[in-house]
Amino acid sequence: MTVGVWLPLSPVAGVLGMQALPMSYFPWLIGTLAAYCPLTQGVKSWVHPAVR
Repeated sequence: MTVGVWLPLSPVAGVLGMQALPMSYFPWLIGTLAAYCPLTQGVKSWVHPAVR
């Protein structure tokens, strides 16, 4: 994740045709990751109960 956020801000970004992400992207990213982690743990426990 860190590399993915850093890459568009790096000197290499111009060569790769990238541009900086808008600041409104980062709250969405944090929210998505915050929801993804417990959701995947819940699905793992539901699909494979021995994982606990």
